[in-house]
Amino acid sequence: MINTSSFFSFVFNMIKGFIDKKTVAKMKVLGDKYMDSLLELIDMENIPTFLGGYCTCSHIEGGCLFADIGPWNPKGGFIR
Repeated sequence: MINTSSFFSFVFNMIKGFIDKKTVAKMKVLGDKYMDSLLELIDMENIPTFLGGYCTCSHIEGGCLFADIGPWNPKGGFIR
């Protein structure tokens, strides 16, 4: 989770003891200094502009927020 508030981070740290350790190990909560962590996994061209990257998904109606691109939907956009 990126761009989380300090309140969310505080609450998450309190409740993560109740979540299975395997699940917690898969989660990362980042505040507003998330870009370096994203760039370890994702190229800048694939990070949406509203998160500081270069991607606009201009070929999809609604842009990156509605892209839904993945193995289930290789062209992106709404599945009809």
